[in-house]
Amino acid sequence: MCQRYSGPCGMFSGSPAKAVATRPVVMNSELATAVRERIKITLVLIDNHGYSSVGNVSEQVGCEGFGCHYHFRGPDGKYSGDVQHHDLGKICEGLGARVLTVSSLDEFEKALIDARGSAETTAIVVETDWHERVPGYSTCWWDMATAEVSEMPAVREAREDYVRNKVQQRWLSTLGTDEAAGTR
Repeated sequence: MCQRYSGPCGMFSGSPAKAVATRPVVMNSELATAVRERIKITLVLIDNHGYSSVGNVSEQVGCEGFGCHYHFRGPDGKYSGDVQHHDLGKICEGLGARVLTVSSLDEFEKALIDARGSAETTAIVVETDWHERVPGYSTCWWDMATAEVSEMPAVREAREDYVRNKVQQRWLSTLGTDEAAGTR
């Protein structure tokens, strides 16, 4: 929670696929407390109807983005039914925050200027496409171990890819350490 001080306080919540987080998560109780204590917060909520960034990683390791979409169960018993919409703006409004909903960069820029000029805690809800993601997981290597044992062919293939790429892993080193000298 932001403590009383004279500077601005910003928070970011959601799947940070398109933004840099100043703080990764805000709890509903923190938002309610900020409103009650009249602590101004500008909260940017990215609503991609699930966990897009995590879903991308899940898909990369062969797990099909399981649990990362907000869907009802379909007739097949899987989460293949209709989208389960969570109205994040109404939740923030119910906690006392002023809410601005945007769907374009131009609208976001205007909402951010508006929020900065307001004395109230403001939530800017940015609805995005679940499939619009930051390229990167497929163009760089991230040490996210894939299951060694699986019945899913896609997971087994992802494991082989992981093992093949693991040998190329570069270690972050700091000057003056054994790693920098090449002795690990």
